[in-house]
Formats: sequence, C-alpha cells, structure tokens
Amino acid sequence: MTTVTVLLRPYRDTEDARPFGVVAEEHGEIVGRGWMDSWDEADGTRLHLLSGCVDPRWRRRGVGTAILRWLEERVDRTPGSTFGVNVAPHETGKLAMITAHGYRLAFTVVELARDLNNLEPHPLPPGLVLRPVEPAHHPLIYAAIDECFADSGHGHQTQTYDEYLRDVQDVELWTVAWAGDSVAAVVVNERQPDGTASTPWVAVRPPWRRRGVGLALMSQTLRTLADSGVTRARLRTVQENPHNSVGLYERAGYAIVDRQPRYRKALDSPTYPEDMPHP
Repeated sequence: MTTVTVLLRPYRDTEDARPFGVVAEEHGEIVGRGWMDSWDEADGTRLHLLSGCVDPRWRRRGVGTAILRWLEERVDRTPGSTFGVNVAPHETGKLAMITAHGYRLAFTVVELARDLNNLEPHPLPPGLVLRPVEPAHHPLIYAAIDECFADSGHGHQTQTYDEYLRDVQDVELWTVAWAGDSVAAVVVNERQPDGTASTPWVAVRPPWRRRGVGLALMSQTLRTLADSGVTRARLRTVQENPHNSVGLYERAGYAIVDRQPRYRKALDSPTYPEDMPHP
C-alpha cells in the first residue's frame, strides 16, 4: 500500500472559498484533493456534502479512502447531521469506495430536456386562469412554492422570501395559474446564455394535484418559451418524488438526459474496521 501524506490547504474552485479542503500528496506531488460544503435542508437534515477527485494514475491505492476519512473526521457532530456524496453513473470506482464505507442511495436527481417543436396543447381545468406576473404577486407565488416543497426529504433547501426575490428573473417566461385570488400552480423559467431555458421550480398546490394542472401548465410554459425564441428546455427533478414528477415531464415531451445519485451516511454510523480493504 502506498503511503499517502494528507495536508490541509485552502481550496478554491470558485470566487468563494470552501469551508475547508484537503490535498493528498505523495513525495511533493498532489495526487488528489477533497472538499466539503454544508447546509441545512427543509426536513431538518444538516448535510455535509463531500466531493473530491484523485489523479487517475493514483486510483485504487488508498488515496480516495484517505481523503474521505480525513473529511469525515473533521465534521462538526451536530445532531441530525448526515454525510452526502454525489456519484455520476460512470464513477464505478467511487461508488465501490463509498458503499464499502457505509453510504447508501438516498435519491437520484435526474435532468430532463426537450426541443421546442411538435408542441401539444393541454387546456387548464375549469376554474383556473393564467395571469402575467406582477410585483404584487410575488408573496403568493413564493408561498405556493414553499408549501409544495416544505416536506421534501430529497435535498430541498428552504429559501427565505428575500432570497427568492434575489433570484427573480425573466418573469415574462413564468406561467402562473390562479384560482380566484389564490395561486394554484406555478412554473418558473429562466433564460440561459446558450439560447436554452431552465425550469428551477414547478409547483402545484395540493388542492389542485391529480387534476391535469401540471401537464396543462407545462404545455403552456413550453409554448411561451418557444414563442420567446428559446430552442430547448431543461429541468431537474428527483426520481423518487412521490408525485411522479418524472412521469409528468415525460408526458410533456421531456426525456432523461442525465442522472446524479446522492448517497448518504448518518454521522453516527459505525466507523470502518482498520482491516477494511481500500478501493
């Protein structure tokens, strides 16, 4: 087994420094690095998301395991805290390592996309109307989104109203259905520099679910995007969503183009035995 010396150094991959990161060195050569981000999720989970990479020449020599252990040992042991790791489908070595160390699949984020041609109309149910977004509407739109995602156990992070307002853009591309003076459902769209559009929020309030509202709103939002010159629409959702959001988007013409499973392990899980083999 190769001896690996793990050193703590500041790590930057954006303008903001990570809370802390680690580099792994062998004889002065950097052979791997890892870092961690932490946040609170809507269901009360304190998530510590661990990320990292190892030089391909140094894989399967214990470097990844050394980085993983170093990060796990330095986490604040707050009650309810959980480790998380994202694993792309092609990262088979990484998957073998984390599952050997107690991580289990929690949920899978899927990305879906579709070109904006051959659009099919789907009418809104009776009692609903679409209205352009006005500044005075934002408190109700925010409340509708917050209500729909408040009980999510799939990594959702609650936004404050001020955070919501800071993210508001391209409201001419939004689709909001109203039932009288109440928001029934909302689709938030954002134009991207490459001519596509992303859809960060699709929310149908509980009284209006299973009544065709989601498909009708997706149909309208795709027509709005196409009329504005957008060529392709993209969105992300959770495969295990209890409301079968993947099925809704597939009925609206989207297809899955990527998957990112999230694995988790509780902080109070047993530590690994010293003789456990290192992937």
